[in-house]
Amino acid sequence: MAIRRADDNVYVLGTALTTTSPAVAVKGGEYLFSVDGTVGAATAFLLEYRAPSGTWTKVQVFTGSLLSFSAGNIPIAQTGVDLPACDVRLQITGTATSINAYLIGLG
Repeated sequence: MAIRRADDNVYVLGTALTTTSPAVAVKGGEYLFSVDGTVGAATAFLLEYRAPSGTWTKVQVFTGSLLSFSAGNIPIAQTGVDLPACDVRLQITGTATSINAYLIGLG
């Protein structure tokens, strides 16, 4: 049986965000990705991680399946995601009024 990394921390990607959040370092493991708030003129909310090359890359659950929420999914949207130890951020397309985003460890 494989041993999985466990993390029970709550990571605040941002509160009252109007644009893309700053980077937040996570330990890695299974998380609940949660976004809530007031959309405003924003159209999409994507979870991104910083690849070893330093490039921000959209998190994919499966190849071609981006981990994202559209404006219609808010005021509250959430889904599970596995992540390695890395930096993450919420990428906001457009300008939001006030968005909160979290990664909640399921450790």
